[in-house]
Amino acid sequence: NIFDSFEWEDQEILLSSTVNSDLILKYPIKVSYQKSFLKFVIQQLEEQGTEVHDCVYGAFGRLVALVDSNECFKHYLIEEERIITLKENPNIISEGTTGLCSWQASFALSEWCLFHKDVFTDKTILELGSGIGLTGITVAINCKPEKIYLTDCHNSVLQ
Repeated sequence: NIFDSFEWEDQEILLSSTVNSDLILKYPIKVSYQKSFLKFVIQQLEEQGTEVHDCVYGAFGRLVALVDSNECFKHYLIEEERIITLKENPNIISEGTTGLCSWQASFALSEWCLFHKDVFTDKTILELGSGIGLTGITVAINCKPEKIYLTDCHNSVLQ
C-alpha cells in the first residue's frame, strides 16, 4: 500500500501535485472528484495509523465549501509533459448537444493519431463534429499538419 509509510512531507508533495497544483487551482477539475480523492487519502492514512497533515484537512475544508458547477476542466497528459486543458460541461447532454464534453472515443482516436503521426504530417485536416476538440488539438500540437480545421454545428460548442 502506497500509504504504508506516508510521512508529512509525502502528504505535502501529494497535495501540491494534485488538488493544490497551480494547474488545478487555475483550471479546476470537477469539485466532487477532488473531494472524493481527498476522502480516499484521509481514509487510507487513518487506516494505516498515520497522522493526517493539516494541509490535507485544509484542502478538504476548502473543497467542502464548494459545489460542482456546469463548467469544469479536464487535463490530458499528451506525450511527455504536454498537457491539453479543456473546459467541459460534466453533463453528457447539455444545451441540446453532446459536444460540450469529451468522449472516450476521442481519447482513443487521439492516442491512435499519436502513434500514426506520419498520416497527418504536412496534410490539411478537416475534423467534422469535433465537439470540444480533443482529437483535433492533439493532432494540431503533435502531428505537424500543414492546416487543420475543427468544425461543429452547435453554437454552444463553437463559443
